[in-house]
Amino acid sequence: MAPDSDLHEAFGAGTIDTGATDGFSGSTDVDGMPRLINNVDKGAAGFFAPTVGAVSAGAGPTFTASVTPNGFTTTVAFEFGATTAYGSIATAGDLPADSVAHAVSVVPPGLGPFADQHFRVRASQGTVNYTRTVTSDDGFYAGLPVPAPGGGESAAAAGSATPAAVGVDKRCKVPNLKGLTRTGARKRLAGAGCAIGKVRGRSGGRVKSQTKKAGTNVAAGTKVGITLAKKTKAKKRAKR
Repeated sequence: MAPDSDLHEAFGAGTIDTGATDGFSGSTDVDGMPRLINNVDKGAAGFFAPTVGAVSAGAGPTFTASVTPNGFTTTVAFEFGATTAYGSIATAGDLPADSVAHAVSVVPPGLGPFADQHFRVRASQGTVNYTRTVTSDDGFYAGLPVPAPGGGESAAAAGSATPAAVGVDKRCKVPNLKGLTRTGARKRLAGAGCAIGKVRGRSGGRVKSQTKKAGTNVAAGTKVGITLAKKTKAKKRAKR
């Protein structure tokens, strides 16, 4: 056997839970993990692993998965990217050492709603001596259609539904637009998954009100109208 071979038990190994408890087993294995999990395993290292369920994607996008720690503290993260090579990671935190199926989710920072994304959940547990990582099957998020220039809907958004992603329920959380220019408001709405609606007021002014309250959850692509305040001129300083 090669010197660097991994002697840890694989999933489904016949040595799992088939050992016998005796005075020489000890309470922990060579990695410092508890010797008795369900039953004693044969070998120097006991088997342990979290269970990961199916993944799904929601508007934002938001990535969601089910993870069961199976008795050990588990660190959870999501890998995502344009292909199944992924390349980016968003951490979802640690789960307690229990046997409960936890629903975990993350909104990847800096990722808008328009790009298609592959993603999967990654759950890791162990000690400094050995860590086991389990990953889910690949999930897919279908990005929203990019709004047409000028604030109108794209042909795909106006004529038909977007191709469905795994478990996607597309929504838009209306952003606060006050103080923005028309262009700034359009960009912020597009980034949230909404679209700009009717524009009232003086061209060149800034948003003083909007037709839908900031923080309201609406269907993706919903138009939000704005009213621009009159553009104010800077006061000239009086000569002394």
